[in-house]
Amino acid sequence: MSASAATFTPSSSAPNQAEARSLGISGFTSATNKPANRERLAATLHDQVVADLGDEELRPGVRRLLEQAREAGYLLAVATSSGRDWVEERLERHGLAEHFGALATRDDVARVKPNPELYSLAVERLGVRPEEALAIEDSLNGATAAVAAGLAVVVVPNEVTASQPFLPNWPRLEGFEGGLRELLEIAGVDAGRPR
Repeated sequence: MSASAATFTPSSSAPNQAEARSLGISGFTSATNKPANRERLAATLHDQVVADLGDEELRPGVRRLLEQAREAGYLLAVATSSGRDWVEERLERHGLAEHFGALATRDDVARVKPNPELYSLAVERLGVRPEEALAIEDSLNGATAAVAAGLAVVVVPNEVTASQPFLPNWPRLEGFEGGLRELLEIAGVDAGRPR
């Protein structure tokens, strides 16, 4: 996955309407040459990033891993700082919704990752204790949230998050091609004990 983002700070040389349009951003007032509502601008940027991410395909090995986990009797949940509508649409589009017994999204909590609230809600909805769960995370904020909620974590960074300063004691994979066996092995989980 790739993501793009931009940060704008107020200055005397704020972009004008034409410059904003060239950046793919609306919401600037040409008469005053001042940035319009920051919340609206942030929402516009967020929507564009989410739309870009929504066009991405699954990472290699993800579908196989989910199928293996389901066949082995593991309970699966999504704990994400993204909105429920976007997540549900993406799961449906990729034919993955049936794999997950629970969703915990930003729409369900007061604070998102790195706060542990999403992971606490996800394990509660699955009906398991945090120490019985394993989080697969691609970001530092996500891994931090999982550990703070009491879950073990395996980091599988993507091209955007690969350079984040993950703790060296967190097990790490570079992809999902090794399937469930490799994931459980690196996590130190007994493959004979589904959760």
